[in-house]
Amino acid sequence: STAQEEFERIIISLFDSAISCTESIPQVEKFVMTQYFWNENDKGPFLETVKKEEGRVSQLRERVRSSLRDSLSPLDDYIETYNELLDIVKLDKDEYITTFAEEEHSNEEMKDEIRKHIKAKKEVVKRIPYHVTVGNFVVDCHDFRYTMANKNQDLAKLVMNLICKMAKTKTSHIREEFSRIEKTLAKKHPNAEKLYETKNYIAALPEKTNELTAKIEDMRIYYSILESFQYDLSDDDFRHKWEAIGWPRKLDLLLQEVNKNLEKESDDLFDRMNKDMEEFGKEVDTLQRTVATFSKYTDPSIADKVAAEVKVRNIEIKKCIEKARAFNADQRLFGIDSTDYRNVFDLA
Repeated sequence: STAQEEFERIIISLFDSAISCTESIPQVEKFVMTQYFWNENDKGPFLETVKKEEGRVSQLRERVRSSLRDSLSPLDDYIETYNELLDIVKLDKDEYITTFAEEEHSNEEMKDEIRKHIKAKKEVVKRIPYHVTVGNFVVDCHDFRYTMANKNQDLAKLVMNLICKMAKTKTSHIREEFSRIEKTLAKKHPNAEKLYETKNYIAALPEKTNELTAKIEDMRIYYSILESFQYDLSDDDFRHKWEAIGWPRKLDLLLQEVNKNLEKESDDLFDRMNKDMEEFGKEVDTLQRTVATFSKYTDPSIADKVAAEVKVRNIEIKKCIEKARAFNADQRLFGIDSTDYRNVFDLA
């Protein structure tokens, strides 16, 4: 941390200060003849001594300066032994991890990258001592050793953080997909069409769950890498990981319950359909009798009244036709023969 030029400046300054001190040695008479008149403030007289500008002093100064400069050469040689670490010293950690992420490395490549930085940290700790004597100097390497070891550890941690981020993204996707399935299975079934939509959805689920199971295995590889380097997951990350891993089993249990409920709902809807069809048959019979009476109207004076009645009955006929089609559709879903509703369509 100390610039080499400072060593020369400080020592030469001490040399000059030592020369200056000799100029302040008082003569002995001042202490012997105390009654004699001397300069006020106890100044002088002083002994004759060498001056900083004298030739002999200048020669000694330059000799000291030359020796100092020569003593710095081993220090320069020692510092050069760290040149191979310059790349890591200059490396910007943010730029490094951004570039590394953009390169889209494989799992094995990321593991190798982490191992490389951990190995570099161990080598730095082993290679750089706390203190070392180089010629006339004692070099304190503690801070540099600590900084370099921490930087390699930080680089390894950055790659681990990247793997963790990728694992979290996969975990989040898996949990969202299973939650979407759960919400779909929780939907109500007001009619047979909705019920059989859910049954068909369940029938197609194995393909979807197989895909998600494969994604879970892929996700676990990322967490396995982190575990191998003793990476500490946050409480939320740990919980989300195991939620994702546990979803297939949870879904199996949910499907067992849903299938039981669907069977019960299917029976209830089937019974309700039969009752509704009975009521519908009565409604059709009544409508048929009403329509049959229209041919009896021959009085022109009540034509407007009859036309209004026909309009109302036409609306009812259209509704009956829609109901008939709906009942036939439900019967096909339940796998039974369709009721012949030609009498309803003939009303039109």
